[in-house]
Amino acid sequence: PESSRVFTLFHQFALKDIHYADVVHPILDGTLRGQSTKKHKVSFLGSINEKSERGAIFELIQANFFKRIMVDQSNTSQKEDARAQHTDNMEKFRDFMTQDFCTTIASVRLHENLQKLLSHAHREITERQFGKDEDENVALEEELRTSKPLLTLFVNGILLPIFKNLSKFGGTQVLLDAESQKIATDSNVAANVACVALFLERMMQNNNFADIGHKKGSTVTEKFLSGISKHVHPALLKFVKDQGDVVDDTDTRLTVDVYTSHYDASDHVVAVSTSDLMKLSEMLKENQNKLRLTENDQVEHLCSEQIGEWTQEEIERAEEHQKMHSFLMQTRFIFQDKKIVFCRNCKCPVPPRLSAGTGGGDAKDGGEVRAVQFYQAGDPTAPARVLERLFDTLKPLKAKNFTELKEEFSQLMKQYTSQNPPDYQKTHDLSEGRDKIEDLKAVEQKPEDVLSFMAKSLIERDKHRIYLEQVGGGEAGIKAARTQYVETLRRAIFQLQAGVKFSYDLKLPEKFSSEAQSHNVNLRFMEISGKILKRQIVNPHKMPPGCSFAPTKTLTYKELESKQVIKSVNDMFITMKGKLCFTFRFTPQGGVGVSVTYVDKARKTEHNIKQLEISKPILQELKRAKNADLIALPTDDSEKDAFMICHSKALSDLLDKIARN
Repeated sequence: PESSRVFTLFHQFALKDIHYADVVHPILDGTLRGQSTKKHKVSFLGSINEKSERGAIFELIQANFFKRIMVDQSNTSQKEDARAQHTDNMEKFRDFMTQDFCTTIASVRLHENLQKLLSHAHREITERQFGKDEDENVALEEELRTSKPLLTLFVNGILLPIFKNLSKFGGTQVLLDAESQKIATDSNVAANVACVALFLERMMQNNNFADIGHKKGSTVTEKFLSGISKHVHPALLKFVKDQGDVVDDTDTRLTVDVYTSHYDASDHVVAVSTSDLMKLSEMLKENQNKLRLTENDQVEHLCSEQIGEWTQEEIERAEEHQKMHSFLMQTRFIFQDKKIVFCRNCKCPVPPRLSAGTGGGDAKDGGEVRAVQFYQAGDPTAPARVLERLFDTLKPLKAKNFTELKEEFSQLMKQYTSQNPPDYQKTHDLSEGRDKIEDLKAVEQKPEDVLSFMAKSLIERDKHRIYLEQVGGGEAGIKAARTQYVETLRRAIFQLQAGVKFSYDLKLPEKFSSEAQSHNVNLRFMEISGKILKRQIVNPHKMPPGCSFAPTKTLTYKELESKQVIKSVNDMFITMKGKLCFTFRFTPQGGVGVSVTYVDKARKTEHNIKQLEISKPILQELKRAKNADLIALPTDDSEKDAFMICHSKALSDLLDKIARN
């Protein structure tokens, strides 16, 4: 299994730190010891430590046992006593494996991520209907036999790596306490655990105990170890089968989480190191032909055209000088993309641009927002699908092959046409069914294939039914998230409005003021509040709703020219520049609106010439301007076509002065 990519991925994922609490701790928590009950679970390490404290020495190979108890090989009497001790300890080993080991492992409940992986694997294995192994020595029930690949994942991917690396998994490195670490580093405990690991390793190799049992003078026979295996192997198979016997609600939770995430306004940040990012982009580029979803694949474009390639030397330098990069995840993507589809490859709800297709098989579906996954029944004219629909409308049939089935359909057709009134629709369906039988025979399909297809379709429909029921149950969670979001938004609006009102005059509550005065303390807010009240023209608290008090200033062209704010106006307006007035008004969006008016005092008339807008980002740029810099207004026009040209720094200083006054 070590050469399998799937096995390697499962092993690395199962022993990640997020799974320590559910995978490693129940096995190696040394404080979980004593008598196992429903309320008190005993760990494997706690149990084997108790055996070790009572003098148990587990060794399958007799020579290793002699070394542990330091037997004098030249002393015949001592060797005979050691053989008797070895036999006695092997009896203890058998009792431990068939009782304590099986009990402690059975009490473990793997993380739900691993349970779902085992469930998916078991479902795929069952559908493929693998036959019995030729070298299978242990008589197993059929339902346990299909769990054998799961046992390989659990024992070789989880148990053996833990048992063979007690120094890492048995202490504080995996957030266990010092007592567990002390037990794991005990030489006798470690040797006993190594013996258990050796037994499990050979058991997973189809009970390969021959080289152990055939040692000259050994008291451990192959039959003895196989006898232990006959008890341990089925117990572990039942364990992994039970672990995989869960309802995989991943699709449901993905659907529900998409909607609940949009009611969460908090930031979600993912931190990744520089070297990991470089390795990830290289891995994606190496496999882009396999990963490409569409002709214009977004990831391929990002990796190939925007990121480029990394050399091994560059990656190694990044590992030496590691830096972390934080990515703000866009969890509320529907606000930007406006619609979602369920990708037919990953089954995840994503924006259409990141999907392998709309998932619906129909081009027009690409513009629809899909609230849930659709059930795809496949080609309705397929022979097996037609027969499936037909079987659903008929009484139980007696045919055992296609020839008998076709004959039975013919008899039913005569029956439906002879009844009063005749059922022509049913007759037509049966006729179509006969034609489909001929189609199946033409491609050498067997009745077993059709029945297998129907069974699989039934399972898929039932799976989708469960999915819809779970989504319906998740609706309550979505509503709860919405209620909480609305309440959070209401509080935020209230606090914002209160902050705005307080900013009008910065007047502190009476209790603050009185306490400050009684202690002869001059608060800064009180001082600033006094200045604001002295300069206040209109009481903002008494202004009607919807009104705002925006800084505004009107200046003539000559005034702006004398302040060296305006350099020139468009040639079309040169003759009237002496009568132009410019009104600068700050907007609620943080920008400045400029109204240009032609004022004819002799005729007492005013004409609006131009409306200009200086956005907030442009104002920020003006603050960084130098004396020689110029700006054209409107900003999206060239200097030739612009209404007027201004000195950037002088304009910025003028606007700052208007805002302050």
